Amino acid sequence: MRDLNELLILSGQNLISAGFYEEFFRDQTKSLSAADLKKGVSKFRMMAMLSHGNFRYPFQVWRLLNRDKIQVKLGDLALTPAQLLERFPGRMVRINRIPNNKTYATGALSARLVIQEFQVALGLCEAMGLEYDPAETIDAARKSGLIRADETLEAKQTGQPTKSLKARWKRDYAKRAVNLLAERIHEVGKTRSTAKEHLTDYLLTPNIDLYVATSMRETWEFEETAQDLEKLFEKKRFKFLKNLDYFDPTQCYCESPVDKGLVEGLVLSRVKATLYMAQESDTLGKDSELASTLARGKPVIAYVPMIVQIAHRVGKTDETIWKFSLREKREINKWANRFKARPVHFFYRRLLFLEAGGVLDSNFQLAGRVNYDLNGIKLIEKFRKEYSRFTSLFSLVSHEHESFKRKHSEWFSDFLKVFVIAEAINFDKRAETLRRYHPLGMQIDVKRGVANGVLVARSLEACAHLLEDTLLNKAKFDIETETWGEDAATVLIEQSSRSRYRVVTANPTLTASFWNFFEGR
Repeated sequence: MRDLNELLILSGQNLISAGFYEEFFRDQTKSLSAADLKKGVSKFRMMAMLSHGNFRYPFQVWRLLNRDKIQVKLGDLALTPAQLLERFPGRMVRINRIPNNKTYATGALSARLVIQEFQVALGLCEAMGLEYDPAETIDAARKSGLIRADETLEAKQTGQPTKSLKARWKRDYAKRAVNLLAERIHEVGKTRSTAKEHLTDYLLTPNIDLYVATSMRETWEFEETAQDLEKLFEKKRFKFLKNLDYFDPTQCYCESPVDKGLVEGLVLSRVKATLYMAQESDTLGKDSELASTLARGKPVIAYVPMIVQIAHRVGKTDETIWKFSLREKREINKWANRFKARPVHFFYRRLLFLEAGGVLDSNFQLAGRVNYDLNGIKLIEKFRKEYSRFTSLFSLVSHEHESFKRKHSEWFSDFLKVFVIAEAINFDKRAETLRRYHPLGMQIDVKRGVANGVLVARSLEACAHLLEDTLLNKAKFDIETETWGEDAATVLIEQSSRSRYRVVTANPTLTASFWNFFEGR
């Protein structure tokens, strides 16, 4: 310790106590080598970034304290994984999960679509000369809150000539459509009743460990989110996650949008972390939940699925680099089958989004040509041409959509492959944006002023490991310097995700302004 204090004096720094030395250099030999010194300094810098977001203040506070007092200042950061694990004795909230394919009923927009399409189905029945009594279904819609008690459900005109409808719809198909949608309306009431009970269970429990931030609008978004959460938390694969009480938005329902906002705000204030599901679209609600968690100084794990690895290939013209492995091709086939079940208009809308995002570029073309000998742009043009001739009455009734896919089966499977490649490129862009560029990806802890960053996971397994590592102090970090022109910062990089977790700016004016004027200090 004497040697280190001598070095500090020679460097123009203040002396340290035996307690400081024991906390940060205690694993070192009595005679401190250069490697030992570097290891101890790195440990101090890491703890300073995690707890205070700067180096000078914690050094001045800790340097004269004994080890016990330093650990009191560090709080939970000083606890071992075994000590923290005691805070997760087992799950308190036990719910009977709503089947994944029925979770759409917990959404306002997705459930409302059932009503709208049921009215179209009534109009179709009228046009086809079919009799149908909607009285029971109207009663079910009122009881489930889909319509007011004084509302009714009237047939909605299809806007298409009867001759055209009869050419595309057989009478028994029309009857199946109205029966399917009526069944869903009855299903919504039962599902929402269960979901309200689940919400009460969440509100009564004294402990919620994790919030799940989602943006679900379409029926498949509810189903796929529920499937992912089931894989993460309900299976035996991830033992630690089986102990977590997590708020699952696919399993609860609140009729009042005001109460829904209050519930989400309450849960966010109580949890230890948030899992952010980066789905097909981002919303104000989901992004604000991410920012709110970071601003409370708590970790956010952002799950952005990886279909195939794209980032290291972007901009490369060597075709061997773009050759997908057998595993990657299997993954593309899996996603193609997943997308195949979607209604036709889904692809049209997504392509507009992907094109606007610059995804359909030379990298997209190269990947399709090298791996499948396909021209992605021409396939998209083919789809758009055929889509312009396509008319459908429903999203939730698959008859018209399956007919379109069968009619164009000679090229639709190839179209699905290039569509998946486009989505793979888009996922990679979104992951990199969250990791490096998103303005919400780094937020200030409103109490301590610490810059708190998002950790990006590209698989469910990575999500599980990051949650366990961050909640049990098992995460490992690298301290690096990043530069942007004349600006620079010291960043704490979580090793497995390569995401920024903490940042300390090198800008002296910003540093002085921040620590003088930040209201949380």
